[in-house]
Amino acid sequence: MANKYSASSVRLMLVLLVLLVFIGGILGQQGGPSTCDNSGPVQKSCPPIRGGS
Repeated sequence: MANKYSASSVRLMLVLLVLLVFIGGILGQQGGPSTCDNSGPVQKSCPPIRGGS
C-alpha cells in the first residue's frame, strides 16, 4: 500500500513541477525585464516577437 502511495505522490509532484515550469515560462515571456538588448550576438539568440515586423 505504501508503494502505491509513493508512486502517486511522485506522479503528482512531477505534474505540479511541469505545470509550474509551463506557467513560469508563459509569465516570463509576457512581462518582466528582458534579457534581449540591441547589442550584437545577444540579440541573435532572442526569440522572434509575435506580431512584430
